[in-house]
Amino acid sequence: MSWDNENTVSIEKLIGKTITKIEGAEKYSEKITIHTDDGYIYTMYHDQDCCESVSVEDITGDIEDIIGRVITEASEISQANPHARDSGTWTFYKLSARHYGGGVCIRWNGESNGYYSERVDIDEEYVGGGITTHTITTPVHYALQFKNKSTDYWIDISCQSSKGTKEEFEAEARRLSEITPKYDFRVVERQGGNYVK
Repeated sequence: MSWDNENTVSIEKLIGKTITKIEGAEKYSEKITIHTDDGYIYTMYHDQDCCESVSVEDITGDIEDIIGRVITEASEISQANPHARDSGTWTFYKLSARHYGGGVCIRWNGESNGYYSERVDIDEEYVGGGITTHTITTPVHYALQFKNKSTDYWIDISCQSSKGTKEEFEAEARRLSEITPKYDFRVVERQGGNYVK
């Protein structure tokens, strides 16, 4: 069951804020907590009732890409879950920071017998003080990303453990572009989980 309260806000409240910490962003989680540097906490959750279930089903992108960055896009899109037994709703939350990859898309899945809410609520709470962001000390490395030409979502196909020079990654991106023209490929420079440029 889900009831609005005076602290309920939309995901757009994160636009212009810098995220310092995210907790609970994993599959099957029933709550995600987002901390921002101005002292606010945003909690994504659902008050579960007897005949409903709402939890995270999938996360696309690297959460670290939006840590310590100013959020420039925060949006919500919902659609019916065609695989639900009785009634189901997929709710997609897109968060991204300009110039830092394709951002993150969190997909929640809500299912019920059709008489209960399947939505996700977002509560805003001011705790004061703010939270200091971490200092990046890991060395620079390169990541190869791809996306379907019809979408805006970039996805990593190499990770921090991948070895190679920037030129080698760029050569691989050109090779993949030639054999799979349906997709775009690019190389990004990173430090830890964060983009350097």
